[in-house]
Order: sequence, then C-alpha cells, then structure tokens
Amino acid sequence: DVASFGIILSLSRGSMLALLAGVFLVAWLSSRWSVGVLLLALLLSPLWAPDYLKDRITHSTVETDSGEVSVDMASEARLQTWRTIFEVVAAHPLDGVGFTGLGYVLPDLGEELGLEEVKESAHNTWLRMLSETGVIGLGLFVWLMWKCWALGIEAMRRARTAFDRSVGVGLAGATVALAINCAFGDRFFNVVIASSFWILCALAEDSLSKPGTA
Repeated sequence: DVASFGIILSLSRGSMLALLAGVFLVAWLSSRWSVGVLLLALLLSPLWAPDYLKDRITHSTVETDSGEVSVDMASEARLQTWRTIFEVVAAHPLDGVGFTGLGYVLPDLGEELGLEEVKESAHNTWLRMLSETGVIGLGLFVWLMWKCWALGIEAMRRARTAFDRSVGVGLAGATVALAINCAFGDRFFNVVIASSFWILCALAEDSLSKPGTA
C-alpha cells in the first residue's frame, strides 16, 4: 500500500499502468473475488482520486500560444528520443552501438535530425536493448523476462506453503509490472528498482529447490 501511494505521488503514468496490471494479475491468481473489488474501485476512481491525479491521467496534450494542440513536453521528449533510436537501429540492426553506448549517440544524432528534445536516456528499456545490443540482444532480453515469468508460475504451482505460493504469485505480478514499466523508462538496470525483483526471483528459485517439492 505504501509503495502504491509513492507511485501515485510520482505521477508517472507508465508506473501506474504497470502497478495496475501487476495488482490485477496478483488478484486473479490469488483470489478471484478481489478482482471484482479492484474493478469497482477503478470504476469509482473519479469519485475518490485527487484532482492532480485525474489531470495527469487524462491530459497528455497542451495548447500552444497559436491555438494548436500538441503532446506535453514529457511525451514530446520521449517521442523524439524514440524516433532517433529507430534511426540508430536502422544503422546497426544486428550488433547495436554497444552496451551503454546509446547515451553517447542520441544527443548528436538528435541534433543532426533537428530534434530539440532528445535526451541521453532511451526512456524505454526494450528500445535500449534493441539499439545497444541489436535484435539478438533484444531476443535474449525477451527470453529472460519470459523465464522470470515462468519461474513465478512454476513456484506458485509447486508451492508447499502459503509463503512459497505468495512468492510465486508476487514474482509473476512483478514480472508483468516490470515489463510494462520498461516500456516507459530505463528501469531494468536501476539497482534500486531492480534489486527487489531479483531477490524475489532468488526466493522463488529457492522454494523450488526445497526437498520434497514436486
């Protein structure tokens, strides 16, 4: 609950979407009736959600002085950065530009393309993996995410205690949340964010290695 409150205060739409998906999956795997409670809370959110949160979710465009409507600055920066990344991928589809190399390439290429809002970060882990390590690296990253999901489901299925089952369910939900959040930011290599995820993977793996686990 405390973590959810922190995510809401961050006003990160990507993080809130990831949280929502992860929570719904955990509810579905744990107790189906709780899915109904969550859906009801979501439907009633216009009544209880603070105004600043509703404004952040519903307003992704701004009106310029000339009366034209465009996306907000944060969204524009992402779109320009992603456009530049696709140029990088087109030039290096197989090998990429090397791990951590994107930050050196993006600003200069964005300037060449006449884009003012291009940042050093990809704002998308999936695109970062594609541009830095090529299609093979991205394929391995997808395989890693799938293995983490499968580990959570297997730990849930073979659990002998309520705690072990909770670990498996939690890992499955965390994998979905991380995969979605990676589409809106470079989260995977942030130690503060990812450390708890890998600890959860270790707990799930440990539960499968216990004697008598079928």
